[in-house]
Amino acid sequence: MRDDGFTFLEISDYLNTSEYKPQRTDKFTSQQVFGLFDKMNKRIKRLQKIKPPKAVSVGLILNE
Repeated sequence: MRDDGFTFLEISDYLNTSEYKPQRTDKFTSQQVFGLFDKMNKRIKRLQKIKPPKAVSVGLILNE
């Protein structure tokens, strides 16, 4: 929604009129929406830095 030009206040109003409920309060505030937005952006940036592991060499050892 933020990419569509909505403000944090407009997003919090939308969330409050829908079925979404915050865990610890009765309704969403613009500050809570900003915190969620900021936290998700940090998470996305962190996950983009992680590279998949690379298998370099695989061998077989036989015990006789």
